Amino acid sequence: MASEEGEMSTISAHDLAREIHSNQDCVVLLDCRPVFSFSSCHISGAVNINLASVMRKRFMAGKIGLPDLISSPHCKTLLQNGGSGKVVVYDESTTDPNSLSSNTTAHLVIMALSKMGNTPLLLKGGICEFGVLHPSLCEVSVTPVQRAISAGPRATTPGQRDQALDWKTAPPVFILSFLVLGSQKDAHCKQVILYIHVYVCTHSCQPFRNPSYCEYVCV
Repeated sequence: MASEEGEMSTISAHDLAREIHSNQDCVVLLDCRPVFSFSSCHISGAVNINLASVMRKRFMAGKIGLPDLISSPHCKTLLQNGGSGKVVVYDESTTDPNSLSSNTTAHLVIMALSKMGNTPLLLKGGICEFGVLHPSLCEVSVTPVQRAISAGPRATTPGQRDQALDWKTAPPVFILSFLVLGSQKDAHCKQVILYIHVYVCTHSCQPFRNPSYCEYVCV
């Protein structure tokens, strides 16, 4: 069942999986991550909403609308009919919708959907949690290591670079095949750690709660 988080509704990975199994044609999935992340792994049937720098400014100024960013005619019809289907928005790993800053793609899309008369749901845990719990419902083109290697050169445009450097929304990045650069947020998320197969976490600045799902080393 969907739940309320303040003024924003959420849906769990298990509940979304049930919706997809029971009535996939009436579920609109909007993936609000950079293109290279979407290409690497996304929920089957999802549509990517990519707001690069220039596009983001036009979108926020009202010069383009959400339907202009959606390539699927079926999804456009469901959204424009407001309430005729279940609309689920997701990013990499957000669990608390109140933690979304106002300039993130997910937040902008949710606000736009509400203005269109839809009641969007935020997927708790994002693709990281859903991918771990329901891998059969995801399309994966490369492994996490291959994704990091191939994504590096693509994250050089201003819009993609800005998103990649936003620690609140950016996913962990493989620096080497055995070394991952992430944030304290990533280290505290069990789903993320298990998803990218991390066994040891190191930390060098703020006090850190030792997780039970991996070894912790202070450097």
